[in-house]
Amino acid sequence: MRCHPVRSGLKRARLVTFLAVLFTFVGPAMPGRAGEEFDGLVVKQVQTRIGHEFHRLFVNNWEPLPGMEKFRIRISERASARWGSLVLISVDERIVQRYQVGVRTGGAMEDIVRQSVRDLNIFLWQLTSLEGEGLESDLAGDGI
Repeated sequence: MRCHPVRSGLKRARLVTFLAVLFTFVGPAMPGRAGEEFDGLVVKQVQTRIGHEFHRLFVNNWEPLPGMEKFRIRISERASARWGSLVLISVDERIVQRYQVGVRTGGAMEDIVRQSVRDLNIFLWQLTSLEGEGLESDLAGDGI
């Protein structure tokens, strides 16, 4: 016995509505506490084509060292028609790198991004080793 097409469509619509409501209130099962942000993300806050290209190259080159996945990285941009774009790389809301890039940067953008990834891995490794010693980066000695 076949179902009437209208009834079948209604059943499907009810099922979809039920699932949508269920996932709205229950939410997907995720590790961590409620309201806790994801770690290990590379967030993009850029406006121009140059900023998007910088982010794309960064993500393609980014391979965090073991234990570095706990940091949140944000790539943001301050665009200027006259000076090009100032790309800012932040780790957990602290700006750690700044790069002036523009249309004339051209093929050098890949070199800038590779250097950025290398420097960021070194910074995160140093930050992790300071945390391992019980020192926060702003309380650590300057080596003098």
